[in-house]
Amino acid sequence: MPATVLGLDPSSTCIGYALLRGLRPADLVECGILRPHDVRGKPVDRIDSLVEELSQLIASFAPLDEIVLELTSGKQHGRIKGRAQGLGTLGVAGGAMLATCWRLHGHLCTHYVYDNEWTNRVPKARRQAGIAAAYGDRYDYAQDEGANAADAIGVARWWMQQQAFADRDGGGR
Repeated sequence: MPATVLGLDPSSTCIGYALLRGLRPADLVECGILRPHDVRGKPVDRIDSLVEELSQLIASFAPLDEIVLELTSGKQHGRIKGRAQGLGTLGVAGGAMLATCWRLHGHLCTHYVYDNEWTNRVPKARRQAGIAAAYGDRYDYAQDEGANAADAIGVARWWMQQQAFADRDGGGR
């Protein structure tokens, strides 16, 4: 039976998520965006709210085989809606989400992947277009302005492919 994998693309303003039961587009069970209660609140309040949302999401999808979380490599210096993105805040958000996954799902079944490891430096817009083309009506491009759900699908798929290669080559889990 294929693994049930929850892919997460966290920030301090939202979390993209995707639940997959395999590598085929038909195996995408659900994807979307979690948002904090107050999107204009202080970063710590937004992160606290997102931890609560993430905890509820993990509980609603239980049982899960694996959780895969994208973390920043520390190389991001982008802008979000005209504002400089705080790398420190992004790191705190990623750490809070990782700690939540560890607490609720366990250290051995929660994995993190650095953004520059799985994206292969492909620009976000191109990654999103590829997900939209592959997943058709299962992924709503129009509802994913920041491509967060697309990246959650992407990181989960990438991780599942890496595990399949490891298993095939005898280096399985």
